[in-house]
Amino acid sequence: MKKTFTSTRQLLRRVPRAILPPSFLLAAVLLSACAFTEYGNRINQEQLDIARMEDKRHTLETQYIIVLNNLEIHPGEEKLVKERDEVRAKLIDVTGMIDQKRKMLDQSYREWEQKIVEEKIEKQMIDNEVKENEGKNEDVEFENK
Repeated sequence: MKKTFTSTRQLLRRVPRAILPPSFLLAAVLLSACAFTEYGNRINQEQLDIARMEDKRHTLETQYIIVLNNLEIHPGEEKLVKERDEVRAKLIDVTGMIDQKRKMLDQSYREWEQKIVEEKIEKQMIDNEVKENEGKNEDVEFENK
């Protein structure tokens, strides 16, 4: 029996280039299943932005590992040193943007929670006022004023 081999290059050609990372697919499913308020939409967008940046960071980290490996094999090669510095700078920038976006997301969570608490208090006040005025006849009160 003849043994056949498939090269890595052939396997990579078969993989569609437009495959989305699982985080995007999960977010898409969650977004399609629910209708959100302004806060929900904003938070979903911030989450998607963070996921994209994290994917970019992962790609840069992989690239950085490859460059470091090549530098270990070919120490002092100027092209690799320059590439290492460029990738490191991009990695630092993306990490900083992720941290900033994460802070914005956390702030959005706090604002949304505060809004929910305020709306709950407002509803309780209205309900209490309705209960207090339930037995009173508004016409009588108006005539007495």
